[in-house]
Amino acid sequence: MKCKFFGATAKLAMAILAVGAMFTSCYDSENGDVTKPYKAPDAVYTFVVTVTNGITGNPVIDADVTVGTASCDNVGNGVYQKVVTNDQTGTKMASTVTVSVAGKANEYDAASTTVEVADITNGQAITCYANIVVNPTVFIPEGMKVEVSTNTTSDTDSYTGDKVCGEQENITIDSSLDIINRTEEPMLISRDITYPTGIMYLKPVAATRAIDVLAGIHDYITKAEGVDNIADKFTKKETKKYSFLLPAASALQKISIQYIYDDKTYAVAYDGQSYTATTRRLASVIFSNTPVLLNMYHGHGHGHGHGGDLNAGGGIFE
Repeated sequence: MKCKFFGATAKLAMAILAVGAMFTSCYDSENGDVTKPYKAPDAVYTFVVTVTNGITGNPVIDADVTVGTASCDNVGNGVYQKVVTNDQTGTKMASTVTVSVAGKANEYDAASTTVEVADITNGQAITCYANIVVNPTVFIPEGMKVEVSTNTTSDTDSYTGDKVCGEQENITIDSSLDIINRTEEPMLISRDITYPTGIMYLKPVAATRAIDVLAGIHDYITKAEGVDNIADKFTKKETKKYSFLLPAASALQKISIQYIYDDKTYAVAYDGQSYTATTRRLASVIFSNTPVLLNMYHGHGHGHGHGGDLNAGGGIFE
């Protein structure tokens, strides 16, 4: 890597040194007889590092870059900078300095390079440049450019005693929701709720005659998402226990489940064509319940009023 010596700064420093040699002393305005020798400013080393993606050529905007053991400042658009000064004792920078980029899981590998630093003294300044190319950890077909955008969305389903478990494709509940609390104390209710989870294609890549292109894009997306395959619907199941207190003299009207999704859109340019795909990952679920007072509850059509415990009106879910 190259270093650039600031000629104008160097000439100015030499001129100052020459003037200092001509005048062996000067006088303090207050004491008149105190000599003040010339003291050159610190030597200044500026390191400018650019980090780029080895396949797409795009700048890496969130890298962890160090010069030796010192962290660089992120100045934007894949450029990082560190300014180092020597102390007045004349300590010099090493003739070679290692510039490193830390690896980032599922994005790119670590990389480093060595920068040669010219020998300068106090009163001089130098700028050293380094360009580090990092290799992505996922496969990208040669010439393929990918831009990714993310969005958070949500959806809500509600379930009551009218819905037999398994009737809905995306949810099952371990037992009846047809629950009445006729007591004067809150009643603890617990239900195991099973729901689909994982990652799916919300919008798959549009069909094209170039099967190899589709395969390359699909391979890139699956590896970027950290999975083996992506289908058009959720393929995994997860079960969580939901516990809540049903108030005294009330009935459970419904349980609601809010799904929080992370949607990620891949805009791909390859061989002069544009392709778009959107994935959806279930980030979290939020359970809630809606009770209703008994005098306002008309039931779910299964004939309530058969008792005051958890089995009241039971037998709905076989």
